[in-house]
Amino acid sequence: SEVDTLEAAIGDIGETALEAARINDEFLDEAEVLEGLDGTLTEQVDTINGVIMDMNGEISRLEDLVDELRTILAFLDDAAEDIGESYEEIAAFLADQIETNQNLLIETLQNTYQQTASNWVCSFQSFFSGDTFINNPDSPIGTAAYTDVIDYVEDNVLVPLCLDRTDFEAFLAADNDLTDPPVDVTVNQ
Repeated sequence: SEVDTLEAAIGDIGETALEAARINDEFLDEAEVLEGLDGTLTEQVDTINGVIMDMNGEISRLEDLVDELRTILAFLDDAAEDIGESYEEIAAFLADQIETNQNLLIETLQNTYQQTASNWVCSFQSFFSGDTFINNPDSPIGTAAYTDVIDYVEDNVLVPLCLDRTDFEAFLAADNDLTDPPVDVTVNQ
């Protein structure tokens, strides 16, 4: 027996060695898989670190924008307090300017009408200087000269002042109790 025991022990050692070799092969296969996973995980960690760095940059940029927006908001808050006063001042100034310009316009228009009236009287008297109604301003213009006179008045007074001839003739007739056209109107009327 000792030989049998040794042979049995050698057989057991052989089986154990074979089992150890099989387990070693399995471990080597697992080690290769783990090394592959390690490489994949390392790449993923690098990618995640890159994304984190990009996000940190974006966060920093957004924080700068938030600071700028806070500055703008503070400015707008300050400006909003003053804008009510500024608006009222501008509105008051513009109202004064409008009123002043309206007064100037009315005064200019009055001066234009007066100047037109003054100028046309002299030229009217010169143009019709030989006619009876110029020498005697209370005598009627008459049918013979009426068309020439009203044409002259229209060209030199009514058109520049944007007045209507028909309305003017109706006014002369109504204001002096005459027929329309008012051929019997005088220069004084």
